[in-house]
Amino acid sequence: MSHVNATMSALTVAEREHFTYVDFQRTPDLIDAATAKVDFSHFPTSRPDVVLLSMAGNAHNVLGMFEHPQPYAVGHRTKGRVPADTERAFIPLDLIDAWFEHHLRSVFDKANQIHAFYPDLPFIYVSAPPPNGDEVHIRTYPNAFAAKLHMPFSPPELRIALYEAQCRAYQRQAERHGARFLPAPVAACTPEGFLDLAFANNDPTHGNAAYGRLVLDQISSLLEQVA
Repeated sequence: MSHVNATMSALTVAEREHFTYVDFQRTPDLIDAATAKVDFSHFPTSRPDVVLLSMAGNAHNVLGMFEHPQPYAVGHRTKGRVPADTERAFIPLDLIDAWFEHHLRSVFDKANQIHAFYPDLPFIYVSAPPPNGDEVHIRTYPNAFAAKLHMPFSPPELRIALYEAQCRAYQRQAERHGARFLPAPVAACTPEGFLDLAFANNDPTHGNAAYGRLVLDQISSLLEQVA
């Protein structure tokens, strides 16, 4: 889906010969609206060596970029609660994890269909980039979030915690199929865990071509390890 654009834009001409991708958002009739089944006639006829899944990934931004009318904190494995403010409503860690599983169920259903279509092939789930923590950048390039700019931003530590919960959901989905989960490249992250602006696209959520190059390097390194 949309996060694949950073990776594809980073490919050299020579590298493009080795990649084929299917765009779930721009391929007409790829998903049957009535049954939610994937029409695999839109997929390449050749059998790939490895399947990379870059599907959805903005659930954490939709849920937590801006402050909820009822401010909340979430459970955290090491910190107990994030933020620490006890005046905020508390949502346990297990409930947050369950929310991401529920919210992503349609995405994972499509992934399950792709696993069934390519049995016994290695799969890699490519993580979405971490949240963009620069409020000026988001206000400058709000895109789909423009209607929410009147709202205050959520506390930074809450946004990171929600991103971590999303990553756990993808990690669990990968493990269910014996696949690998590829986290965001460390070099593209700030010490606090946000997306470094040097790797941010001109919108609130996506990485740019420089970010995509780091992901391609990660993929190459991982494939060398499993070869």
